[in-house]
Formats: sequence, structure tokens, C-alpha cells
Amino acid sequence: MNEYFRLARILLVLAVSFGWSTIARSATEESFLPRNSMRIGIANLDDSNVTEEEFRDLIAAARSFFRPWASRKQSQLYIHAFWNSDIVNAFAKQIGSTWTVEIHGGLVRHPAMTLDSVALTLCHELGHHFGGLPKKKTNAAEKWQSTEGQADYFANLKCMRHLWDELDWFRERTAPTSPVIVKDECEKNFSTLDQQNLCIRSSMAGYQLTRLLHSIKEEQPWSQFETPDPRRVGSSISGYPSVQCRLDTFFQAALCTANKDEKLDDQFKNKGLCSRKENFSSGNRPRCWYLPNIS
Repeated sequence: MNEYFRLARILLVLAVSFGWSTIARSATEESFLPRNSMRIGIANLDDSNVTEEEFRDLIAAARSFFRPWASRKQSQLYIHAFWNSDIVNAFAKQIGSTWTVEIHGGLVRHPAMTLDSVALTLCHELGHHFGGLPKKKTNAAEKWQSTEGQADYFANLKCMRHLWDELDWFRERTAPTSPVIVKDECEKNFSTLDQQNLCIRSSMAGYQLTRLLHSIKEEQPWSQFETPDPRRVGSSISGYPSVQCRLDTFFQAALCTANKDEKLDDQFKNKGLCSRKENFSSGNRPRCWYLPNIS
């Protein structure tokens, strides 16, 4: 087993040395998007809404803030900014105590992406490591990673809020135009202008990501804040929820008023978040992927 971990670390170093992952993708590795063959190379910079400097500054801030979280779990966190890669995706993986996140330049340069949606993608991948319950399961055995819906929820509930506090230049960017429902709900849930702007920015980052998801998955109709997914699952799902359900999750997480500094937990499913059990009327995980009483 020690030899296995030694080889895995060598392969990881080789991947970093080449500037992007040259290793075949693992079936246990989490990807933000469904596997796809789309490629957007460095020559497509004219279509990019994010600069290399912004991208690297964002990654550096996340490294600095979240590495201590992993250290407290006796693990090491590596966040790789593969700017030169043409892969349109992002990944998270754990091998023993080595935790990794990869954000690839092809995804960052996609014309549907903005700095906010890149940040939210990064936060989603971190959510597989730090998102708490529910976890994915294989043959009834719990795996290391939080489910896709839980990673989405963590992204806006915790991670975007910490990046907001860490990066002045990120916080000072102008909020995009938002639908009336987003503005009204954010103003209803938060009292300060700064909190309201963060809520709006985070919600719209989720909306921007759904545009990308729709374009890749060709899923119709396009998701909207005003049309939440009406489905009620019989058990919490581990895989990708519908695009509409993912937007609902990003929106509810942005609306949650729970303390951002209380971490989500691998044992207590309602710690640090909004839940119906704690009588939160908004900000709860949507029933289109989450069943509260058994997950």
C-alpha cells in the first residue's frame, strides 16, 4: 500500500511538471462537468472574460485560505491552476492524505465563463473535500467526496463568502444585472449592502454556470430563478442533479444566513447550514436532490 501511495505522488508531480494533467482521468475523480471532448486552447484568449493574472490570484487566495482546513484533517491540499491546458473541466481527487483540485484553462477561457463563475467552479471542487454530508456511496460504503449537490451548496454557502473576504479586488467588482427575484430575496435575507451584493454575485455566478451546463448537456428548457425544479427525490442523489436543480442549490446557498465560519461536518448533517430542522424558511438544500430525513 505504501508503494501505491509513493507511485501516486510521483505521477502527481509529473503532471504538475508538464503544466497540466497528462494522467488518464480516474473513475474515482470528481469532475465539475460531465466528461467531454471540448477543447479551448491558449490561442482563444480573445473570447475569454478572465485574465491569467486574475485566475492565478484567485487560485493563490484559495490555496492560502483552505490549506489549513486540510492540515487540520492531517492532509495536504494542492490546487493546480493549469492555465495552458485546453481541457474544459475541473477536477477533485484524494489519494490518501493528498487532496487535489485542478482548474483547467480551457474551462476558464470558455466564453460563457466569468471570474465569478470560475470562482464558483473552484469552490464546487473544494466542496467535494470540505462539503460534509451527504457523501457519495459505493455498494453502501461511504466515499471520501461530498455529493455533487452538496458541493454546489458548499460553494456558495461557505467558499465564495471566504474568497469575498480574502480578496478586495474580487469584492469590489460590480455586481451583474440580476432578475428581480434575486435582488428582492437577497435584500430580504441580508441587512447590509455588502452582504446583499455578495448574495447577488454568488447567485448570478450560479446562473452563469448553468448557461455553460446547458450548452454542453443540451438540456432544455433553460433554467431560471423563477422556475425551481418541482421534483421531490425519494432519497438523496449522489450524481449531477438537473441543471435547474443545480441553479436552485446555488441560489438557496447564497440566501442562507448561517454563520460562514462554522464548517460543514462529516458526522453531523445539519451543522453550519440552513435546515428545515432548525426552522430556516429559506437557504435550505433543495428537495430536487436532497432528502432531509435519511441523508
